[in-house]
Amino acid sequence: MLFGRINILTFEDGTPRNKFNAAADWTYPVTFGNLGLGLKATRYGEVMEPGTDANHDFRMNPTTVVDLELRTGVGTHFTAALGVDNLFDQYPQPYPAVLNPTGTLGFSRYSPFGFDGRFEYARLAWNW
Repeated sequence: MLFGRINILTFEDGTPRNKFNAAADWTYPVTFGNLGLGLKATRYGEVMEPGTDANHDFRMNPTTVVDLELRTGVGTHFTAALGVDNLFDQYPQPYPAVLNPTGTLGFSRYSPFGFDGRFEYARLAWNW
């Protein structure tokens, strides 16, 4: 056999079978440039982290992550933005204790959106 059970299940179920995106972008012209708002929702389907046997497989439920960005353009060259990735601070399902006897893994490595929670940022750009 070229691939074992864990390798086959990693290829088949280690990433979501589906991923849906919905995005809205709004821009409003003002006297000094533009104001804008971006909103994006991404739904990740079920993911499985294979264990040594079927009793040790770990399935993670589908999850939706929402991102938000407020931005303004000043003149034709400058843009400033404030944003939040993972607005509602979603985390994957915690790793079950039976699969994590030492407690070192809080969340599965197979989570399609990571396990760091919310990320806030500010961006200033100059375009020529």
